[in-house]
Amino acid sequence: MLAAAYLVKNELDILETNLRFHHAMGVEAFAIMDNGSTDGTRELLDELSKEMPIHIVDKTEHTYQFHKWRKEIVSACRKAFNPDRVICNDADEFWLPRDDGKSLKNLLNRKEAIITVNRFNMLPTPAMEDGSFLNTDLKVSCPIVFSSETQIEKDSIAMLLSTIGPKVALNPHGLLKLNGGNHRAKHLRFWSKTTLDDISVIHFPVRSYAQFEKNVANRTEVIRRKDIKTIRIGDHYRRWADMLEAGRLREEYHNFLFSSEELETLEKIGVVERDSRPSAFIQKIVSESQRS
Repeated sequence: MLAAAYLVKNELDILETNLRFHHAMGVEAFAIMDNGSTDGTRELLDELSKEMPIHIVDKTEHTYQFHKWRKEIVSACRKAFNPDRVICNDADEFWLPRDDGKSLKNLLNRKEAIITVNRFNMLPTPAMEDGSFLNTDLKVSCPIVFSSETQIEKDSIAMLLSTIGPKVALNPHGLLKLNGGNHRAKHLRFWSKTTLDDISVIHFPVRSYAQFEKNVANRTEVIRRKDIKTIRIGDHYRRWADMLEAGRLREEYHNFLFSSEELETLEKIGVVERDSRPSAFIQKIVSESQRS
């Protein structure tokens, strides 16, 4: 069995599309931890659980224990469904096969304990402001390496052009450790691992200014808490927390929206490419699943 594990909070704008897509692509069951959503996400999960197998875990504490919780939800997935493989996913990530005719279940039916898949950002566009996150064909195909110092201190960089970690799909039996972003895992069969090029993880991190601000506000609340001694969180979120508090977050958002001339340069040097397939394929699969 192929299952998927998620940790979600306030993902109403994208979660239903995500779950319907992956279910249609061969994911047979889902284990989802909801961290106190207030936008209708939790209610949506109840509704979708009538259509597909979803094991829901409620985690109401706001202590940002992502490293602990992500392993916890994989363990809950193992106990609920006993799958052979678990995709460790987020609501804004879509696992796309390179070949339209292949299912995720078939591609991930392998002997290795840990399968690593590369991930690519999709850039926001003004057309996404109406709530349709699929209104983009701008894929960051060759990202830029920004140092931690640059990410925190430099004003004029576009963070969505930076390198991002891959994702893992793993055998939950023998899992020892899973890092906070699902980028790496440690397993009893530590030698049994591979990188799979037949699948790409397509990431839609910024889908509108309202969604971006809400996401940053949630992380800022945790970052500024005095009762949490150690918070493992990316430098980009520390940057955005500072900008939110300085009233400059919309300025940062506009750093993600490129003019035609800027895009021409980014395409010319190979950082960004026009790729309409991800959005079109996701829309096609979801539409077909809803008709069937």
